[in-house]
Amino acid sequence: MEGRAQRVGNVLARAVLQTPLLHRLVSNRMLIITVTGRRTGKRYRVPVGYVGIDGRLVIGTGGNWYRNLRPDTPVEVLVRRQTMRVLPQVIDDMETAFDLYGDIIRHNPMHGRYATIRLDADGRPNRGDLAAALKRGVRLVQLQPYPETTRLMSRHAAANQPSRGPLGARFPMSHHEPEGDHTGA
Repeated sequence: MEGRAQRVGNVLARAVLQTPLLHRLVSNRMLIITVTGRRTGKRYRVPVGYVGIDGRLVIGTGGNWYRNLRPDTPVEVLVRRQTMRVLPQVIDDMETAFDLYGDIIRHNPMHGRYATIRLDADGRPNRGDLAAALKRGVRLVQLQPYPETTRLMSRHAAANQPSRGPLGARFPMSHHEPEGDHTGA
C-alpha cells in the first residue's frame, strides 16, 4: 500500500507530466504508465522514471503496479506528452537486470538510492545490492513499441516531422543511439 506522501507525489507528477510547458522539466526522466488491475479492472495511472535504451523504454520499480502487466497485452504510456501503446516485459532475472540497471541509475540516481543499488567503480551495478533488491521485489519493466503504434507513429512522423520525429519507430532518447533532436514537444 502506498503512503500518503507517495500518493501526493504521484498526483503532482501526473499533473506536471500533462501540462504543456511544465512537462519539459521532467519528461526526459518520467512517464505515466496506465495499468489495469487484474482483480478489480480499475485503471491506474502511475508516474514512473524511465530511461531509453536501444529503442526501448526501461523502468526500474519497487512498486507493485507491475504485477498487473501481462506480456501479450499492450498498455498505454504518456511519454513527452504523447500517448502510445506498448508491450511490457517484466524482468526479474539477475543477468538481464545487471546489463540494464547501470543505465537506469546513471539516468536517474534517485532510483538507485530508493532501490538501494549502488554502482561500482566500473559503472556497473553492485551485484550484491542488485540481488538483494530483486529479492525484495524490485523489478525492471521493459516497454517495446506495439506494432500498431509504431506504424501509426511512423506515418505521423513522416507527415508532420523532420525525417525522424520524437517517437518515430523508436522511443525518444535511447542512450545507445546517436544523440539528436529528441525534444518531442
